[in-house]
Amino acid sequence: MGIIKVTEMQINEFRIFRDVNIKFGKMITAIAGSNGTGKSTLLALLGNTMEYRRTSSKTTYFKPKRYRTEFSEIIHGSLTYDKHGSNLLKVSFDDGDYRICRTTWQTDKEAPGGKRFRVIPEVKINTETGAKKSSKKKEIPVVYLGLSRLYPIGESQKVTPHSITLSDIDQEGIEWIKSKAKDILYMFNNDNINGVTKIDLGDVEHKTGIGFNTENYDYITNSAGQDNVGQILSALWKFKALRDELMEEYHGGVLLIDEIDATLHPASQKKLLSVLIDAARHFEIQVIFTVHSLSVIEDLIEKSQHVNDNIVLNYLTNANGMFEVFLQPTISQIKNELNASITPYGRQIKLYTEDAEARWMLKKLLSKFGTEYTSSVRIVDDMCCGNTFLISLYKVDKPVFSDVITVLDGDSVDDLRKAGIDNDNPHFMVLPIEGKSPESVLLDFLIDELEPESDFFAQSCVRETGFIKQNLRAIRDDLERGIYPKRDILKKWFNNTKSIMEDSHLFDFWYEAHQNDVVRFKEKFTKCFNMLAKNLRVRVIK
Repeated sequence: MGIIKVTEMQINEFRIFRDVNIKFGKMITAIAGSNGTGKSTLLALLGNTMEYRRTSSKTTYFKPKRYRTEFSEIIHGSLTYDKHGSNLLKVSFDDGDYRICRTTWQTDKEAPGGKRFRVIPEVKINTETGAKKSSKKKEIPVVYLGLSRLYPIGESQKVTPHSITLSDIDQEGIEWIKSKAKDILYMFNNDNINGVTKIDLGDVEHKTGIGFNTENYDYITNSAGQDNVGQILSALWKFKALRDELMEEYHGGVLLIDEIDATLHPASQKKLLSVLIDAARHFEIQVIFTVHSLSVIEDLIEKSQHVNDNIVLNYLTNANGMFEVFLQPTISQIKNELNASITPYGRQIKLYTEDAEARWMLKKLLSKFGTEYTSSVRIVDDMCCGNTFLISLYKVDKPVFSDVITVLDGDSVDDLRKAGIDNDNPHFMVLPIEGKSPESVLLDFLIDELEPESDFFAQSCVRETGFIKQNLRAIRDDLERGIYPKRDILKKWFNNTKSIMEDSHLFDFWYEAHQNDVVRFKEKFTKCFNMLAKNLRVRVIK
């Protein structure tokens, strides 16, 4: 059967939601939006459709009996507004299965008003007597971490510590949690984590977690941020433990986190996001969370550009007076709404190149493509740096390149590959033709491709200046003999003859002869430009 993923939730009608579709990434899904847009409700609805019960009777902290979420334990129902209803929403999975949910009120003496609000998932199953409805939840393990986790250990009046039952897998889990917590929480840089303690908070229902003990303090003084990270890491390892236990019978899982950024420093938020992505990949789970943090959202948008449908952002808003969901929105849209600001169009995408020769060729290409291409970019002049420097700068400081496309010479392909920058990265591309600098491209074109009877050589400005094949071959012979540095010879030739190239329209001859290369370059440039433009409030190229 393999790993099963939840793909989407279609809500026909439930509270503020009317005909709303939420998409889920294969690894990470973020649900962002202002307060009151139903983000927590979406997590509760989704978690309510799944459950997994372990068959083994042996339980430990990392191997609970059940992995489940119940809507009524997270969100209270309203006797006034939440009525009985059916076919209110549908949750779909990539194995073709689904759950359609209905709502009802059931008698419960312990519930407020003597009634408990329930959301019941149903699916049609075939039996010997025909199809009938079943209220069995989808058999996928799910863990929900809600806002109750924000109750700090230090403020609880009823803290009950437990020593965690250690087995080989539990000890491995504890070491993993300690390692990841130290990486996420910079405050641990000067403190060694000696151990962890499982705690229960008697004054908060369902509140259990892990506290960290260091050389300078123990679990009882852990901050809310430390507490949150401990709970999230513990939940991740529970999926890892289950996967190792079930082996080929493991079909994935879903971790739901409400307010992932709460009480965490922005740097820790981004570190946590990286840990979640890594865990989603290696533990074969989906992580779905709500978030307000612009730094997390911005980092998520940047990462989502390179991983297709593995990372998805849904943005919920009622800013225009009606409820809307935007899939993979731009960071500008989110910033303007959350910051209550208006930003006009007009920002340009910067183009970095290695040298003046590359800029000459790039400007010629873009001018051929039209004003739609030239008006929305700014080619940064006076740059003169090798491809290795530009690649290294990107590797160590990626935010610098948020509005930059670096167009390297065609002989930079191998260097990009060695640096791990793949062809889908929108911040890097190469000039045509692969394997050559612009100067080499033009020199080889003049010698090897243009026929002697070409209209190019018939021009007076060419004949009168000695711009002929015999003299051009002599230049290339010097290159092949290696008497002088190849780059120096080519640059000198290009700069000495640039006025002849302009007067003779050499680029136009090359352009017409290399339409296949030009078309590929234009397609690649358009793709890179539009990927960045969506996040920068720059108009995309149609």
